Amino acid sequence: MPIEVKNVSFAYSQGTNILDQACFSLKNGEAIGLMGATGSGKSTLLALMGGFLKPFSGQIIINGEDLSQVSRRRLAHIRTKLGMVVQFPEDQIFERTVFDDVAFGPRQQRLSPHDIEESVNWALDMVGLPPKKIGSISPLSLSAYDQRRVALAGVLANKPLYLLLDEPTAGLDFEQKKALSTAIKRCQQEQGMSIFMVSHSWEDIINICDRLMVLDQRKLIINGNIPEIIKEIPEKWGSDNLPDLPF
Repeated sequence: MPIEVKNVSFAYSQGTNILDQACFSLKNGEAIGLMGATGSGKSTLLALMGGFLKPFSGQIIINGEDLSQVSRRRLAHIRTKLGMVVQFPEDQIFERTVFDDVAFGPRQQRLSPHDIEESVNWALDMVGLPPKKIGSISPLSLSAYDQRRVALAGVLANKPLYLLLDEPTAGLDFEQKKALSTAIKRCQQEQGMSIFMVSHSWEDIINICDRLMVLDQRKLIINGNIPEIIKEIPEKWGSDNLPDLPF
């Protein structure tokens, strides 16, 4: 089932809303890119979809369940279906070896040792890392790029239904961005994962996503298929806060 965001508003205090009546659905197997100026509420929306914040009003519904209404235990279960990758996820690496770090999630699900090993090997392969060569290495000895791939593999090892990504290629060079984008796209194409990605990168949006949304002044002002949106933006929307466009 899709993730449904229904008329969601949010404020960190009683002041002005960060988000105002956001409304959209992330369909099964779909990839949506979210753009907007710094401070426009993109990461806040991602945190709401992950159940880490509660909306001031409206609903976040995943597989038919309103995240604001479920118990903590049920929310924890729902989160096992969500693979959330924050900005600079390499900062979250903490285990002694790459294998142990990627295996953390599957072990929490109490999978058998055989299934854990299969999940870890599959996830490392998905991000382009050789399991046998890298599994016993300390992740802290790796480059920042490889650490990021390990962090993504740790999310993928849980076989989530949804990937929620916050600037996944930020700070990477062109070739690294291309490789990581390819890995993320494989998750959609080969595994049917639904992807919701916050990004400032048009390359990422075009290479990964089917649909584009833009947040501007607390509202979702753009929501549509990428080819049509690129053609329509200059005519239908005008704002100093929109991201730079490729024309």
